[in-house]
Amino acid sequence: MFQRFEEYGVVQNASKTVQGETLVKLFGHKVTAEGIPAIPEKVAAIMNFPKAETVKELRRFLAICNFFRREIFNKLNAFSHSGIRASLKLVVERYVWLSMRHGVTLWARTCLQCQRAKVPWHTRSERGKLETPNSRFHW
Repeated sequence: MFQRFEEYGVVQNASKTVQGETLVKLFGHKVTAEGIPAIPEKVAAIMNFPKAETVKELRRFLAICNFFRREIFNKLNAFSHSGIRASLKLVVERYVWLSMRHGVTLWARTCLQCQRAKVPWHTRSERGKLETPNSRFHW
């Protein structure tokens, strides 16, 4: 891993580097070998958020919910990895947020499983030599 960091020019700060841990909190998520589940404190904050009475309170609530956009996409997309259109349809049927089409399109394009499952529509076969017939075609 350190060779790859050096190869790509990634600089590490020794005081901020964590090694040998099975669980690391990073940018509001827990990172484990199994994946990146949501932090229970964030989920509890949404579940226990008081009913919004003003526009400002509603915006605060929506900002907290936006924290989970990518996780929502990952959960819905994990079933089939069916590409941009199908992923967008799955998300649009259940959720609404600003710039949803842009976000889902970007996430589907960067999803490796989606790219591997994609059917290549514009493939071209190599040109080959056709044999010249010796006689006319007979039916």
